[in-house]
Amino acid sequence: MKTIRFYLMAALMATIILPTVTSCLDNDNDDNSNTTPSRSLTDSEKSIIMSNVAGDYEGKLYYINMEQKEDSIDIHYTITASDSVLCINDFDFKTLQRVTLTWGEEPSQTVGSAGQAAFKLVLHPYYNEYLTAGDYTFNYSYDTPLSFIYNDGEKDHSIIITMTQYVDFIYTYETLRYYNFVEYYSKLMQGNIIIKSVTVDGVQANVNTVLGFNGKKL
Repeated sequence: MKTIRFYLMAALMATIILPTVTSCLDNDNDDNSNTTPSRSLTDSEKSIIMSNVAGDYEGKLYYINMEQKEDSIDIHYTITASDSVLCINDFDFKTLQRVTLTWGEEPSQTVGSAGQAAFKLVLHPYYNEYLTAGDYTFNYSYDTPLSFIYNDGEKDHSIIITMTQYVDFIYTYETLRYYNFVEYYSKLMQGNIIIKSVTVDGVQANVNTVLGFNGKKL
């Protein structure tokens, strides 16, 4: 079989390291640029897909780092078939500290000090031509903001994360577009988390950034 590239995980810039995984599938023209579904999945197909990907995973969450320091953290996440939820159980807010820095040192520090929380995505599988080979593709809901509360020892802070469908980056005169895309094959998964804004204590920062993640089913 022929190794093909993963759809949307090209290198973003020198300061961002995104995960790369390859699928072992036949593809004569090696062209995966078109991710538009040719048909809708049946309810039965959706149920089978979610049942097959459900379980516990461990992997990495990759984030932007302009200081050449650590740029990833270990994560553990679960997928449940009944509600199609992918839950990163140990999402660390420090992954968002760098992208909120231009918004101000204090709110950036507040974000970075928030610790860990459960970060949930609702997956929506869609058709691709490799479906019967066990290569599954998903996007996820992004219309409902995620809200978190944490206490710094003196007062409660509110953090609201708003996601979106895609984000564009200009890199070496080329615009790279990252979508809210997830792919699974042979117990391996990777995807993009597209974050539009982060609001701390009522003050909003439009960060327009992408976090990459990968994982292996246990």
